[in-house]
Amino acid sequence: MTSYMVIHATSLTLDILTSPQFERTNSRDIEAYSDDIYQLILQRLNDGTGHATPQEQHTYAHKLTSAIVSYLMTCTKAPHTTPCADDIIYWLNQQIR
Repeated sequence: MTSYMVIHATSLTLDILTSPQFERTNSRDIEAYSDDIYQLILQRLNDGTGHATPQEQHTYAHKLTSAIVSYLMTCTKAPHTTPCADDIIYWLNQQIR
């Protein structure tokens, strides 16, 4: 898939991390977000200009969702760290390989 999805996922991750509610978020809350995150990613994949099959889109959306959820879980364990787009991009790229 193209890197525009990693940029989109990074933006989505930053939106979640910088929301006032995230400070009170726990692992159950993050797990509950995963369906919404998946749908947002899948919608963006469907809006994109890529030539992936529907199955490839679903597979990629699941990988990217898992990577975002994993990153968010990591952030709940270190709540006073400042999120950085470069760190998120690196994390997502490593996780979706």
